[in-house]
This record gives sequence, structure tokens and C-alpha cells, in this order.
Amino acid sequence: SRLRNLTAVKPKCLVKINHKTILENQLEILNSFGIKEITAVIGDKGECWTKENQEKIKGLNTGTIINNRNNKTSNTYSLMLALQNLEEDDLLIIDGDLAFSRELLDKIIKNEENLIISKILFDEEWTGNRIQSNSSKKVINLSREIKDSKLIYGGLIKIKKQNFKILKETIKKEKYFFFDTGFLLDELCKNTEIYHLESNEWVNINREEELEEARKLFLSY
Repeated sequence: SRLRNLTAVKPKCLVKINHKTILENQLEILNSFGIKEITAVIGDKGECWTKENQEKIKGLNTGTIINNRNNKTSNTYSLMLALQNLEEDDLLIIDGDLAFSRELLDKIIKNEENLIISKILFDEEWTGNRIQSNSSKKVINLSREIKDSKLIYGGLIKIKKQNFKILKETIKKEKYFFFDTGFLLDELCKNTEIYHLESNEWVNINREEELEEARKLFLSY
């Protein structure tokens, strides 16, 4: 990890920002909107997934389940495990290393479409998922292979209740268990309408310089 000095012995969601873990910051923002049914999926294999760290996360969020295959599967498989325990309803899917503002979440909740968050990034070396969309901001393609778009995907997805079943059926395909959620989203956007919400009010925390940006975002709450 590019945050190796912080995450060698603990998962990224337990890194502290503004005296609280990333997970605590996320939970406080979600709770402020009355969102209480929250499932966190954590790992079991690897240096950072000690019993102590697992118990810390369970103490912060009682709705925590363990992916016992985290060393062989992806975050898509973890999402599939979470969906097994959830009632059909509007759904927010949030990466464990995502910092975001309360204002951004407010916009997402009020929007009536299936959504992913995005921003413009002028970095040709960036290796994450990029987005191709039409003039209405409807997502057409999403992939790490896209090179001609400066629009990047952030780790937050909103799926409406009426599309919950489509997500649940699509994610059952075993081919997705070993790939990140970008592959899943690329298929979903071809089977249902997903739009992107462009915003600079989020950051995936992968590098130390992104910690300062995360501090400002979480302080806005």
C-alpha cells in the first residue's frame, strides 16, 4: 500500500483522521441522515486482519461480517456477502477508504437516479476506473482500460430499490468474485441506467497527501 507506514498492521478503515477512524467518520455522516442499517464487510487473511482489529470494527459497527476468502476474492465478492443479509431497498455502497463530505451525501440521497460519484482528473498515470458517459451524464462504459477519458470513478454507488434485484442477480456471477466492482458496474450500466455525479467532495485515500484532503472533507461535517 502507498500508506504502508499506516496500514502495515491495521486495515485502512482504522486509520485515524481528525482523531477518529475513517470508519467512524463515515458512520457519523451516515447516521446523521438517519441511516442505521449498515453492513461492513472485513477481511480475515493478512497481516492487518488481526482478531484485535476485527473486534475494533465490530465494536464500531455491529452489522459487521467477515469475508473469509479475502485473500483470494475481491471487493465484489465482499459486496455479494453483504447483499445476502439486506432487505430490498435503496442501497449505498461505500469503499472503506473513501472520505466524502456530508453535502455530497445529501446530493446523492436526494437524487432519484442510480448514481456513482466521479471527478475530473488530469493524470495520465492514474490506473483506476475511468468513465465514458453521454451528454446526460448516463454512464456508457466504466473500465481501467479506458484511456481517452479524464472522468474517474470514486468508491460510492447508489442503487435504487427497484434495481436492487438486478444488482443481486448480476453479482452472483462467479466471474466477478475475483475482480473489483468496476467490472460489475460496467455490466450494470449496460442493463440499467446509472448516472455519474461529478464532484470534488470526495477522495479515495491511497497516498499520504490524500490524508489532508480527507481531513478537510470530514471536518466539513
